[in-house]
This record gives sequence, structure tokens and C-alpha cells, in this order.
Amino acid sequence: MALTQLGQVVDFERVSAFVMSRGIGSIHAGRDMYWYEIVLIEGDRLILWHGKDGHCPGYGGNDSHPRLVATLRTIALSEISDQSLVTEYDLDADGATTLAAVDLTVGLSATYRTVKTSLEEYRHTIDYLRFAKESSHGVAQMNQVIEFAQALSREAR
Repeated sequence: MALTQLGQVVDFERVSAFVMSRGIGSIHAGRDMYWYEIVLIEGDRLILWHGKDGHCPGYGGNDSHPRLVATLRTIALSEISDQSLVTEYDLDADGATTLAAVDLTVGLSATYRTVKTSLEEYRHTIDYLRFAKESSHGVAQMNQVIEFAQALSREAR
């Protein structure tokens, strides 16, 4: 499903980097609810596909049933206002380092929420994207986040 939906808006030949993630969210009706994410850089765009398990309680005579909710989001790279890559390393007794975790946070210039704090003042919150991997995900996936962050740094203006 992800590749089909992405294929409708992405020229895969122009993709310079990508990162994929998956995880377990909440539990509903005694079963784990999973989420999946693909984020890629294509030309001057950041494309995000996010899918998550859901549940439909049933309507119109239909019984309750599982549901997959998919979101496709496109963001101009020019909307990136900030990027932070934190890498954590374990230090061995002999001084060698082992990559333990990576955490990429990307700030967007678009306002996510505005709250009026007084008659004349407002508090604006910008949107952030976060991509994190740790040693349990494997070195290859942690390196993929690092490479994605490097590509994003090169491409974002």
C-alpha cells in the first residue's frame, strides 16, 4: 500500500535518501496496534507516508473490524527551519566507541498550533518531525537515519 500511494506522487529516480520506521502503539481490544512510516527526499520535497492500525467499531450494519489509516504528507524542503541530529555512543574500557542511538529532529517553519495567552499575546508552536533508532534496531538502521540527516542537510535550503 505504501509503495502504491507513494508511486502516485513520487519520481523514485529522484529520491536521494529515505528512512523507514515501524513500532507498536497502543493496545486495542487485546491486540497490539502497529504503525509504519516511510520518509524520503525527492527533489525539493520531503514526502512522508504513515500507516497505522486502527479499529472501526462498525456502522451501517457492519460488524466491528480492523482498519488501516494511511496518511501521505508533502513538505517543501524550504519549510525546514531547523535540524538536529543527536548521536549517542557507548564507550568501551579500551576507548573504542559503539553507536548506541540516533535521534533526528526536524523543525518546520509552519505553525502547528497558536494559543492566545493574553489579550495581546499569542504562543506559536511549530511542527517537528522526529526519527529515532537505537541499538536494538541494529547498526544499519541507525546509520540510515544518519545518512538521511546528512542528505537532508545537503538538500534543505
